[in-house]
Amino acid sequence: MLTNNSTKKAVQLSVSPPTSQAAPSVCDDFPNSAVSTKQQSSALTEAKGVSVAQSWVSVDLPLNEPLTACVLRVRSPDLLYVFPKENRVDVEKLHQVMMDIFSYCTGEMEPPDYTPSVGDACCAKFTDGQWYRGVVLEVSDSTVKIAYADYGNIETVPFSCLRPVKERFLWPPMQLTRCRLDGVVPPNHQWSPEGTQALSNLLLGADVVLRARSMEAGIYSVSMEKKQETGVMCVEEKLVMYGLAKHAEVIPFKGVCKENDGCCCQELKKRVQKLETMLEKLLMN
Repeated sequence: MLTNNSTKKAVQLSVSPPTSQAAPSVCDDFPNSAVSTKQQSSALTEAKGVSVAQSWVSVDLPLNEPLTACVLRVRSPDLLYVFPKENRVDVEKLHQVMMDIFSYCTGEMEPPDYTPSVGDACCAKFTDGQWYRGVVLEVSDSTVKIAYADYGNIETVPFSCLRPVKERFLWPPMQLTRCRLDGVVPPNHQWSPEGTQALSNLLLGADVVLRARSMEAGIYSVSMEKKQETGVMCVEEKLVMYGLAKHAEVIPFKGVCKENDGCCCQELKKRVQKLETMLEKLLMN
């Protein structure tokens, strides 16, 4: 993992950089995803107007199975950046691409005139002098806040420590994962700053257990739980309780159900799964 004095939390990953130096992590779960990253990549690159920097994809997550992760950034309940604690990156392929990135970045005679946008993938230099894959979290006049996408560190660096990403650097998929909360919507058509701030206060830097329910346009819809002294808290239900979100409307199924022993409404199934999970937790306490 990448280490420096500013890293407050660290989790041992099985990925290491292609040199003898320690590699960037702030923030240990299951194979067999039903949604492949190749499908993600294909869908994103075919979308009109999507730049190479915005077309990065995450590692596969298993659907409907618990996965421990660290929340690195909350932009809204519809976009959270999380870092799965178990390494899911192909280590050998990652080392190869990191060597390619190093050659590309150190071969530049002068830093390019480059200003990335929030959410862009990029090449970013860490304090160890090595170059890694990063994703832009914030942009200011002279610096950029970067999440090192395969290790979990967050650093603020000058523009001189960034290079535009090449499409070949986006494979293998990144450990950093984009998520949205499943089953909830804004109470008034759009998420309020208060709702986003409350969610950030609740989750930023915290370890959570999430379950991926589905994936669309590179973003996983997840249910999320956080352990507390009093028990396990369902994040979505907490927002609803405070009036900062409401349950998504279940659209009635108007067709003929093809199953003999239950409704085939997918949204209802997800609701039932969530309630069963909560009930199981209550019975265990």
